[in-house]
Amino acid sequence: REKVKLKVALEYFSDKFGGKLPILVDVAAFERELGDKAESPYEEGVILPPVPTRMQMAVALRLVVSQIGQGKATYIVRRDYIEIVPEKYTTAPNFLYQPSITASYDGAPLSKVLDDLADDLGIAINVDPKVAKQAATPIRTTFRNCTLEDALTPITEMAGLKYVVLHRSIYVTTKEHAEVIREEEEIRARKRVAPPNKIKRLESAAE
Repeated sequence: REKVKLKVALEYFSDKFGGKLPILVDVAAFERELGDKAESPYEEGVILPPVPTRMQMAVALRLVVSQIGQGKATYIVRRDYIEIVPEKYTTAPNFLYQPSITASYDGAPLSKVLDDLADDLGIAINVDPKVAKQAATPIRTTFRNCTLEDALTPITEMAGLKYVVLHRSIYVTTKEHAEVIREEEEIRARKRVAPPNKIKRLESAAE
């Protein structure tokens, strides 16, 4: 099969969604990741997979996106669009510091506010089922170009809860449980970057 430019492939996918779901590329993020001399992702050549009627469009899009950015690209499903970014930009710590949240709440339960943040940014925010009562706490606040960190800190404090940043998600729970999960996540984080011969020692330390 012949290659086509990514921008042509994205037009194809957009048409499959009836033109109602824009697919954008964070070109600046790829420049930071690959250097400003790298070819624009929109201009990179990709091979469209044969898309049988039963293949999910999400799978087909993933196959296309994996061909650009030196194999380091993926995509995020946000509320109103899909964004193609370098893979490392999908980790939860990266989401914390992007100043992109503007919203106002006057009594919405914490769980609703967290759901909105998750939908807007395209990140999973999970709430411990054991804190259902605190998750119903009414939240009255306004975010103006806030980062996710700026938003999560006050609203979880209002409910007497804490949040833990995992690799690709956020977990909201009690202060005591958050400390335990945070310690466990630090061990997992070291394993993710540790050479294979060090993993066994990390596992022994965790026991």
